Parts: sequence; C-alpha cells; structure tokens
Amino acid sequence: MVKRSAWKRASRRACASVVLLLAAVLAGAQADYFAPEAVEAFAAHLFAQGDYLRAGYEYERYLLGPLLEGDSPASAHELAGRAFRCGGDFPRALEHFRRMRETAVDPAQRERAAAEIGLCHLHLGEAEASLREVRGETGWEASASLRRIAAGDLILLGHWEEARQAASGPPTGAGELAALARRGEGLRRKSPALAVGLSALIPGSGKMYAGETGDGLQSLLLIGALAALAGTSFHADGVGSWRGWLYVSFGGLMYAGNLYGSAVSARRWNRKQEEALGEDLLALFPACWDGTDAR
Repeated sequence: MVKRSAWKRASRRACASVVLLLAAVLAGAQADYFAPEAVEAFAAHLFAQGDYLRAGYEYERYLLGPLLEGDSPASAHELAGRAFRCGGDFPRALEHFRRMRETAVDPAQRERAAAEIGLCHLHLGEAEASLREVRGETGWEASASLRRIAAGDLILLGHWEEARQAASGPPTGAGELAALARRGEGLRRKSPALAVGLSALIPGSGKMYAGETGDGLQSLLLIGALAALAGTSFHADGVGSWRGWLYVSFGGLMYAGNLYGSAVSARRWNRKQEEALGEDLLALFPACWDGTDAR
C-alpha cells in the first residue's frame, strides 16, 4: 500500500510538471507571437506570398505596438501602405502614405510618400488630385517616378504636350508614356452635332458614323418602313387616314429618338476610346509597381 501511494504521488508530480511545462511553452509561444519582430516577420511573409491585404492588417498590428529598434513610423506606414496598394485597397493605402509623409524623417521618404499618394489617386481615377500631390513635392522634376506619374496624370487629363515633356529625359525616355500621349492626341473623336445632322438627313446614318452600323441600319429600315406605310395609307384613304397618322406618329417618335441616339452613340464612341487609353495607361502602373521599371 505504501509503495502504491508513493507511486501515485510521483505520478501526480510528473503530470503537474508536464502541465506546467506545456503552459510555459504555450505562454512563450504566445509572447513570441505578439512580439514586434514576430508580427513584422509574419507580415513580410504574407506579403511575399501575395496575401497583401492580410499583410497590411499585420503591419497595422505592428504599428499598434512598440516598433523594432531602428525602425520608424514612416517606414512602417510605407510597408502597410504598399501592402494595401498591392491588395487593391487604395483608400486605406492612402491613409498610411499620408501618415508616412507626416512622419518622414528625410527628403527621400517624403518623395516616396508623394509618389505613393499620387499612384493611389491615379488608380482611383483622380488624375487632378494625383497631379497636385506629385507637383507639390519640391524638385519633383528630378525624380523619375514622380515625373512618370505626372505624365500619366497629364495623359488622363488630355494635356498631351505637357505629358510628353514629363515623360521625356533619362531614365524614362520617350517610351510608352510618350507614345500614349501621341496616341491620345490623335484619337479619332466623333462629333455629336455631326452625328445628329447626318441622321436628320438620312435616319440611322449618324449611328453608322459613330460606329454602330447595325443600329443605324435598323433605324433606317424601321423609319423608312413607317414612312412608306404612312404614305400608302394616305394615298388610299386620304389625309384623314387614321392609320396614316398612326404611322406618322410612331415614325416621328422613332425619328426624334434616332436623332438623340445618334448624339449618344458619338459620345459613347469617344468614351470607349478614352477608356481604352486609360486602361493601357494603368497597365504601365500595376498595383504593385515600385517605380523601378521606369523607362
């Protein structure tokens, strides 16, 4: 009995030791998980794996605690902002890049912050705001990345000559941006007034002019058919023909709609050309663009 009791006491002590050891290991693991170096390393790992949004949230968690020795708030905001930018959350990225600019400790960081802010505005379709941020940075003309973003803004705003000037010079050269500026300047735009005038003379011709040949032919045939039916009815029944006036009413409505639709078609043509230009422009500024491929 004595031996059995001693064995039980030894077993209890061993179990307690194991439990304490496991608790200590778990507590250490938890402490390491919340340590700044662990948070920063995990965020960097997520970014490298392409899990950008989760990386951004981890960098935000890193910013809430004590930073690593030698690190600065500006650098941490830059990392968080780039993660959100790469993840496509441009408004949240903007918040971090603005804080980066506020806490920047040297001109190089301020320049990078201006480029990041301009790039986010560019992706949000806010070319004027982007250009304002870029040109607001002292010495922006000497920065390849700032000059490149400014050229993109100017293309979206339709300032072709200024865009070519911003894109020129080493290391960006003439390159794709200057070519896009020339393409934008030479875009074949359709005149809404001319489209309406053409359709007034020949129904549907304004739509054909605006590139919508099928719709134009359909309008021409329908309005022509209604005019022919109205003429036939008036010829058979005289001016008082109710069928004739019914065809005239429908034909008049279609004719007026065709005039309005021709102007819309011309504007739609122009918008499609501009959107295609904008898409090709943004292809030169991918969400994870870091400014190092300027050419």
